[in-house]
Amino acid sequence: MRKTLTTPSGLTGAVLLALLLFLAVFGPLLTPFDFNDQNLDRQFLAPLSRFQDGALHLLGTDNLGRDVFTRLVVGARISFLVGVVAVGLAFVVGVPLGAVAGYFGKRVDSFIMRGMDVLLAFPSILLAIAVVAIFGANLRNAMIAVGVVTIPVFCRITRASVLTVREREYVTAARAQGASHGRLLFLYILPNCLEPLLVQASLSMGTSVLDAAGLSFLGLGAKPPTPEWGTMLGDAFLYYQRAPWCVAAPGAMIFLMVLAFNLFGDSLQDAFDPRSGK
Repeated sequence: MRKTLTTPSGLTGAVLLALLLFLAVFGPLLTPFDFNDQNLDRQFLAPLSRFQDGALHLLGTDNLGRDVFTRLVVGARISFLVGVVAVGLAFVVGVPLGAVAGYFGKRVDSFIMRGMDVLLAFPSILLAIAVVAIFGANLRNAMIAVGVVTIPVFCRITRASVLTVREREYVTAARAQGASHGRLLFLYILPNCLEPLLVQASLSMGTSVLDAAGLSFLGLGAKPPTPEWGTMLGDAFLYYQRAPWCVAAPGAMIFLMVLAFNLFGDSLQDAFDPRSGK
């Protein structure tokens, strides 16, 4: 972590993530409005506008007079939740499958990896749409759909790492001492496969946020009045010429969160790789 934070990209990503996390946790305490307070008298107020009562709307209001800043910071909580749930699901399912495939090989490997190939054969967004269409369009199912799409990535990375680590001397020595398959896999092999998985988890967080926002934009994720950034973007798109700040604000937040995770993940990869020379 120290090495990651010494690089410009790593430090930038970490600072952006810290700011977004601060907004998600403490943002609602910094604004006097509720995220779903509607007042048509405040409709389409521009950023930095003050209403008759003197209340400041930092990023303006939307078509229903709701404060855009308040909805953005509440939406940050949802986006972090989406990333954690989707990546957590992919990690919990994909890592054991990849570990078993790489360790046992042969028919087990062939069976598991052919299943992953089937999932990878579909474009990720189309597969996510199909999952949501089957189980229903809501935020919970959107998170599950994004997690399902990400499972093959973790499975393949884990399999490749296990194939390399299982031939190391310390694994051979433990096997010669009579260690069971479970002990070899979970105590000797998987702990030494975590580096690429941690990097992928960081990168997948940004991808998951982006995919979930795309589903919500299409009406297949969070439903109004939930202040999810993709939903806000989809609603504001109808009146973007009249109130461009309602489109720019959630779009900028999605961009910043994805950028932060990508910058941090790339720097983490460089820190783990001794050949990078950084």
